[in-house]
Amino acid sequence: MFIGLVKILCLLKLVVVETNDAMTSNTDIPFISDINVTVTPQIGEVIDSYNGINVYFNGDQANVFGRALTHDNYNLGLKYQCVEYVKRFYYI
Repeated sequence: MFIGLVKILCLLKLVVVETNDAMTSNTDIPFISDINVTVTPQIGEVIDSYNGINVYFNGDQANVFGRALTHDNYNLGLKYQCVEYVKRFYYI
């Protein structure tokens, strides 16, 4: 289960929102699918959270930003990586 959760978290990099064409047929209000906007978060920026535990953007999976340590020097892993998130989630 732990490995499955890690794989899921690593694959969740992009969220695609689709709208039904029938919803846009009789309106002048632009829907998300009609607006072409790309926003790239800054590295280390909170992009989501689960049960109050923040998920941070790390850019490319090869990026390394040092170790994430707890106040008692427990090593959670490499900052902003998916394994670090899982270890931080269970630690907290």
